[in-house]
Amino acid sequence: MTEEWKSIPGFEGLYEASSLGRIRSVLAHPKGRTPALHVLTPSLHANGYLNVGLRRNGRRKVIGVHRLVCAAFHGAPAPGQEARHRDNDPSNNVPSNLCWGTHAENVQDAVEAGNHFSMNRDRTHCRRNHAFTEENTYRNAGRRICRTCSRDKARRWRASQNDTTNKEQS
Repeated sequence: MTEEWKSIPGFEGLYEASSLGRIRSVLAHPKGRTPALHVLTPSLHANGYLNVGLRRNGRRKVIGVHRLVCAAFHGAPAPGQEARHRDNDPSNNVPSNLCWGTHAENVQDAVEAGNHFSMNRDRTHCRRNHAFTEENTYRNAGRRICRTCSRDKARRWRASQNDTTNKEQS
């Protein structure tokens, strides 16, 4: 397969993205450090995504390779859109593996693939050490909430309201 290069929206004449998921600089460095059409070396973020630093108007911005490739091959995103990896591999940045979607769609992809990370999913107790049992837990917007802690908080609030009322009547 031959590598196809396309201009990146917002960086026209400066950078291009390839059909193999690579980014290159169109212009030579002004001080001769790199030649024209130099392929950039991405850095690997702790979350598995590849990033490159792009310069425009004297300012440097670090951007995910997946966003740049998706923009070059699928057009600029609509407001609120994220680049989604169809195979949930953040290092696979070929255009056929990328598409624009909402954050909810992106999270759903990760859940379906078993990649979704939640700090609280493996916890068996709340932070005050009450067990997350069926009787002591209720769910609100996907979160587990301890009934004992909620009850205690409500009691403290009612007591503070009664104290305020009693002080006003005195």
